[in-house]
Amino acid sequence: MNQVLQGLQNVKLKKTEVEHDTSAPKLSGFISDAEVSDYQGSVIDVNMEYWIELLGDLTFPTQFSPLSKDDAQTFIDCYVYFEKKEPLPDDLQHKLDTIEAELEKVIQAVKGTDDGVFVKTSSRSAKDTGIYMDKFKKLYVDYLSKRPTRDENDKIIALLEAGTYVQKMENAKQVLQMFSISERISQDMKLALAQAHRFEEHFVVRKWVDLDPSMEFRGFVCKNKLNALSQYNHLGYFPHLIENRDKIIAAITDFYYQIALPKLQAKFSQYIIDFALVPQGDGYKIWIIELNPFLVTTDGCLFSWERERKIMEEGPFEFRLR
Repeated sequence: MNQVLQGLQNVKLKKTEVEHDTSAPKLSGFISDAEVSDYQGSVIDVNMEYWIELLGDLTFPTQFSPLSKDDAQTFIDCYVYFEKKEPLPDDLQHKLDTIEAELEKVIQAVKGTDDGVFVKTSSRSAKDTGIYMDKFKKLYVDYLSKRPTRDENDKIIALLEAGTYVQKMENAKQVLQMFSISERISQDMKLALAQAHRFEEHFVVRKWVDLDPSMEFRGFVCKNKLNALSQYNHLGYFPHLIENRDKIIAAITDFYYQIALPKLQAKFSQYIIDFALVPQGDGYKIWIIELNPFLVTTDGCLFSWERERKIMEEGPFEFRLR
């Protein structure tokens, strides 16, 4: 891992005004308890349980495995030990072992004869932990070796690819290794427990579909109108996106308005939606990855919540690429 990090030290990213993870739940700065509750409710409103049946086969084949309040607290407690760089006590490890046994059954059912699955919670994944996994280093080196120039942009692309494929899980033990050291999971479990009256968390086990990280896009929907669309993995520059810009716009907007919107509009009118495109014939197979809350804590990608909220809420439509 140290070699990977040393190799990345030479990658120079353009300075931006955002110097923290804006995807984290907002935990301070509220005026009242009611404001806190409203915010937390808005986050939970787009948990997967609330939209998965509406979208059906527009999203990846998915099965749920129960995640209890005790399980949520277990992940919070595990992360505390990770932060302190201390080993887990026996009682916490026993709780993880119990969770593993049940989760493994669902993973194997979804996995079938495939070689992996993707697992998240009802809200977010543990993608913040990929760099700590042993296989991340190998993935990064392998992907970088296939890049044509291995310049700064190639290093960024290899990092994005490794960060994507490190999340391909073979079993429950691998999943829990990531979840137990994830700040994202810990934050989301705290938020879910704070809304205990509507606690409905699950492990979300999804069929693994190979996706090109360059072909993921984030859309901003307000009043059922797709106002803005951004390259999702926007640190990398991908010439083929520029070349196919108009084709991508047409594919996503047609898919959204003709297919996705009719399924969502009865229940949702404001959200952030992530798309993945897979080349298919002369066009694309489009997947909906997930819905996210229309809140400043959801990453705006190439749009700024502070300066461009009007575009995200009202349009006119813009599509941005690196």
